[in-house]
Amino acid sequence: MTNPERAFNFLAGSTVLSWAAAIAQTQLLDPAPSWSPWVVVTLHAVVGLLFFVRCPVLRSGSCASAIAAAPSVLVAGFAVAPSAGAAPWPPFAEAVFVLGGAIAVAALLSLGRSFAVMPALRVVVDTGLYRFVRHPVYLGEGLMVIGCVLADPGVEMVTVCVAAAVLLSIRVRVEEHGLSRDAAYVDYCRRVRWRWLPGLR
Repeated sequence: MTNPERAFNFLAGSTVLSWAAAIAQTQLLDPAPSWSPWVVVTLHAVVGLLFFVRCPVLRSGSCASAIAAAPSVLVAGFAVAPSAGAAPWPPFAEAVFVLGGAIAVAALLSLGRSFAVMPALRVVVDTGLYRFVRHPVYLGEGLMVIGCVLADPGVEMVTVCVAAAVLLSIRVRVEEHGLSRDAAYVDYCRRVRWRWLPGLR
């Protein structure tokens, strides 16, 4: 791993962990805490730690793929951010959000040292949730966004949800197009046919 990559991983991991700590501190002072912010804390903590341990990039994605993928990260973050300081949600909305968060955390732990934010080739993972679908992290993120919409079904959140769904679909196709140059990933796609859910390509 190059020194610039180590430095980036350290700064990114430290930043994300500081977000997790700030949200957790706010929740400890909340007289009526909700589960939703703790899901966000857990997700941030896992992402922050994975930055510290992830393996080197074998092949970076193109600049075009990074530009295509970045909006999905921003929109999903914008949609989920209010949950960090949310008052108690309707039970059904919180259940969807927590389920999505649990799937995302489990998928990230399955991904382990191959974790990435921008499209890049690291070691192909086919264990954990990746045995069943190719993009379980995005499935979890999508459910979290849907939970936010169910908690606040206004025009703004519905618009953000639709935008997140479209941008995540674009990101998935851009990532798979770039990774399709790797024989191990092509073989993985043959074995695991489903992108989001078993039976849904």
